[in-house]
This record gives sequence, structure tokens and C-alpha cells, in this order.
Amino acid sequence: MKLGQQNEKSMIMTEETKEGMDDLLLGDEDADPTDLLKAAFEVNDVKTALKLLKENAFKSSQFAIAPPVKTYLEVMMEDGFNRYCIDCKENEVTHCLISYGTFVCEKCAMTHHELFSMQNPGAISVYAKNIYNDHWDNYQLSSIVEGFGGNEPMYHFLKEYDLEEVTDIKNRYNSRALRWYK
Repeated sequence: MKLGQQNEKSMIMTEETKEGMDDLLLGDEDADPTDLLKAAFEVNDVKTALKLLKENAFKSSQFAIAPPVKTYLEVMMEDGFNRYCIDCKENEVTHCLISYGTFVCEKCAMTHHELFSMQNPGAISVYAKNIYNDHWDNYQLSSIVEGFGGNEPMYHFLKEYDLEEVTDIKNRYNSRALRWYK
């Protein structure tokens, strides 16, 4: 049955169903927005469903990584350039710098966050996300597409501008060359 179509059964909202909806909507702060939205649709409460969507209570980032995306990320991590952090070259990668389409370790991701967060006026904006624990949207995936993203193109770019040996993250990423990368 499509949203908006009703039959006799869906038009009847029992007191029990209504109380259940009220409990979901009002009672539990930790209620899963997906459950709220499903409950709203089950009782054909379009108004509540739209309200949930409008208030951004239901976000795509609350879903697990889709199996094809996870497989793609695993294949990307098999590449020798992507396996280790582009910044320290020592640790295995755990995060992606979406702005650059590169992979870094947790320690370097935290350093990027500390140095380049929005709390530092004038700093470049860097968004680091966990590779396997965060949802990926199409824009984020496009930043790492093979041939365009990943650590290999960044490595060659750094080498071209004599920055591959610069280990200080602040100095490297504040360089004129990297300000224009991507």
C-alpha cells in the first residue's frame, strides 16, 4: 500500500497504537529515528512522518555501510599506497580526509582535527571520517574514486612539489600547493 492510500484497517488508530506512538515520539530520547518513522507509516500518520523528516530526526548517516560500499573500501585498502597513512607513513589507515580524498591513521586524523577544525579561524577545513564505521554519501565516495582519490595521486603531487618528506602536518597542509589540491 502506498502512502496516502487507506483502507478500513489503516484508518482505525486504536488507543494502544496511539499510546505506542506517543511513547515513541515523546518518551524515549534515545529512540531510533528509523523506528519512529516506521511507526508513523504503520499507523498512516503522514503528518508525524513528515515532521520527523523535516526535523532531520531521520538521517542517512544512521544506516550501516552498504555491502557494495564496504567491499569497495576494502579493495581500496588493499592498494599499497592506501594501506598506510599518507602523513606519517607508519600506521595503517583508519580514516579518510574527504577534502583531499586520502587515507590517514587515527593519530594523524586527530591531528588534522585539532589543527584544522572550524574552531581555528582562517584554518583550512578538513573533514576526517572513519573508513569502516561511518556512512558514506555519494560526494564522499567520489572523493576517493580510483584514479582521482586515494593516497597514490596525493603522493605523486607531494613529490612534485617536494613535500613528500615534510612530516609536520601543519606545514605540509598549509603549503600553497596543498591549498589548491583537489
